[in-house]
Amino acid sequence: MKNFFWFLLLLGLGIGLFFWSFENVNFKEIKVLISSFSFGQALIILAVALLSYLLNVGQWKIVLETLSWQKFSFFDLLKVWLAGWSVNFLTPVALIGGEAVMIGGLKLSKEKDFPTFPSIASVILIRILSFSSAIFFILLGLGVLIFYQISIPSFLELLVFSLVLALAFFYFLAFKKTKLFSKGLAFLEKKFFKVQAISEIEDLIFSFFSQKEKLASALALGILSNLAILLRIYLLFWFMGIGVSLNHLLVVLSFLHLGYLLALPANLGSLEFFQKLAFSFFGLSGPQALAFSISFRASELFWVLVGVLILANFWLSLNKKLLNKAFNEQFRDS
Repeated sequence: MKNFFWFLLLLGLGIGLFFWSFENVNFKEIKVLISSFSFGQALIILAVALLSYLLNVGQWKIVLETLSWQKFSFFDLLKVWLAGWSVNFLTPVALIGGEAVMIGGLKLSKEKDFPTFPSIASVILIRILSFSSAIFFILLGLGVLIFYQISIPSFLELLVFSLVLALAFFYFLAFKKTKLFSKGLAFLEKKFFKVQAISEIEDLIFSFFSQKEKLASALALGILSNLAILLRIYLLFWFMGIGVSLNHLLVVLSFLHLGYLLALPANLGSLEFFQKLAFSFFGLSGPQALAFSISFRASELFWVLVGVLILANFWLSLNKKLLNKAFNEQFRDS
């Protein structure tokens, strides 16, 4: 109930930002820019979007196989990843909604139940790795603004500084193998959860960070995934007939990640707000920013729909599994 309340609250905030972003905007210009896409161009955008997701799945595959010493089908992981990502995209305020789907999907994708702790550790790790690459590109984009002596809003400077500090602190703990969470939460053990479980998950996370080659490979795939997003941004500009430089693209990608940090459902409002801000730095218009935002979200919503269909199939498979189990138990009792 609490998560649902926050979902409604953030959805309301997103809708407010969305309509505010469209205030005093020429809708005809937005329509002309969006209608400039051909069917073939739309397919290219969707393919490039899929490329970034495939790289994310490759990153997860490295993490999972390192933690569990098991081999995984790339296609099976892709289905599980898309299902979980779709849930997080639509309801990010739930925080663990998509992760729970990914953990459950791993169990369904294996003939035998996959261990829970490596599953949990793997989804935590890919969030950390994704966040790391996002911070890298946020800093690149802000670096471009600083180079051109463009004033950055103070709240963004404070936000980014806090995020970098938090990430650096985590990496320090990980390389030092300091169990901050299990020790710090020990007083809650009896009431909420077993600290031993948290400790084992931390051990798995630390074990991954101790394998430098695997860590470097996973981080590299995160960078490549962002470069695929950068390519998608460039193609959207090109197909809309907007000339931009690499500096423009880096700032747009940087502010794209900043919009994700608000965790609004489907990035509604946050994408438009931050892109209008990013476009304004280089003299691009509000209608161009909004046409870009709508087109970029559309490329994501297509794959969200695919993920939702996969999730529905998981639900049917789970029900079938439970029915078969109940039938077998009844048959044995008789």
